[in-house]
Amino acid sequence: MRQNPVLLASLVLATVTQPTLAQAGQTRRVPADYTTIGAALLASSADDTVRVAAGTYSPSTNGESFPIAMPDGVTLIGNGMQSSILDAEQTARVMNFAGSGSARASGFTITGGEASRGGGIHVTAGTHEIDDMFVWNCGALNRGSGINVEGTAAPDVHHNVIWECYDTDLSHGGDPHGCQWGGTASGSFRQNLVGRTDSNGLFIIESGGPEVRHNIFMENGIDGLRGRGICFDGDDTTVIAYNLFWDNSIASMIMRDAQGTFTNVDAATANAVSASDGIYGNFDDNPLLTDPDMLDFSLQPSSPAIDAGEPGSGTDPDGTPLDLGPFYHPMAIVGNSPAGAARLASLGGASPNPFNPRTTLELRLERAATVRVDIHDARGRRVRQLIAGHRGPGNHDLLFDGLDDTGRQLASGVYFARMSALGEVDVRPMVLLR
Repeated sequence: MRQNPVLLASLVLATVTQPTLAQAGQTRRVPADYTTIGAALLASSADDTVRVAAGTYSPSTNGESFPIAMPDGVTLIGNGMQSSILDAEQTARVMNFAGSGSARASGFTITGGEASRGGGIHVTAGTHEIDDMFVWNCGALNRGSGINVEGTAAPDVHHNVIWECYDTDLSHGGDPHGCQWGGTASGSFRQNLVGRTDSNGLFIIESGGPEVRHNIFMENGIDGLRGRGICFDGDDTTVIAYNLFWDNSIASMIMRDAQGTFTNVDAATANAVSASDGIYGNFDDNPLLTDPDMLDFSLQPSSPAIDAGEPGSGTDPDGTPLDLGPFYHPMAIVGNSPAGAARLASLGGASPNPFNPRTTLELRLERAATVRVDIHDARGRRVRQLIAGHRGPGNHDLLFDGLDDTGRQLASGVYFARMSALGEVDVRPMVLLR
């Protein structure tokens, strides 16, 4: 297993007494209430939430057993993409989603998984949600080294990083792509980053047909052997739109051309095969990630992925068009004042910055106004509302204590304070270091 200095060290987990009675809507905590995630999920019922603290959960640290089976109706929440680490230590795949209902897993590193199919995550049914995951260094023999979706599944897979997932046996006839959709599986694959896998980043086969939008596919494949961003041989109605491709070993895509021949193509050629298919808006360019070698997948200010989403498909928290990939890049100040005009409202930068555990932002109002200040994470999700109400004119110090709306500590990372008042909008970055 390749080691990574960015991942956090393991926790030493204490043995605790496990509650035995389940109540709908209950929150269970690991390791505070249960020593293992599997035990907490086994005790859970529909509408329960299992919250997992920062640390490494593996056979050698806390006796975690894999694969972790997600029950229908349960939400499993980690402390952040590179903070709560599920490491199967090559004993099995990491997670199974087999129920016909809907579960959600969010906020984990998924690593050390190996299986014939779905080394990291395996989905065979249901309408599950999988988000804010760092699927790293997982392997498979036949299908989906990182994520495999098949059967009748229709999951929503979004805002994840699938990175350096591999083929467990290069001499075997199977070719496990980073992510794979087969059977009659549908659902969506959106705003993900798939990179440095041993084969194609995403393979759509049989009657599989997810909506594939606003992703980044980069550096997939093994030079001289195989590797495209997407291999598409699935349902004819599949939508593949507004994705960015960069430096995949053989081509951006392989798909059937107008004559029905399976052909390697760049993004522009893929868009032009048919005016009536669902393949459009894709392009080839360097996404300009900050430092992918050190797992910093944020977008540099000049990245072509910024504001490159499909028009009308939504906006980032700063009000600009969607960015591609899992992490949006905020514009520092977005306001409605004409150039040179005095601003009626503004939000100063955080001080101190970086901070731990708290920082202060200065709000300035020229006149009384209704003000809203929200804190967003690097994915653009609102995690805390600081202000939503009336404030008088003058300067106001706003304290941000590093907690979310439920009072839980936020994980280390980049956050953005967004202020809106009197027609003005400011977005200010902050770095929380635990």
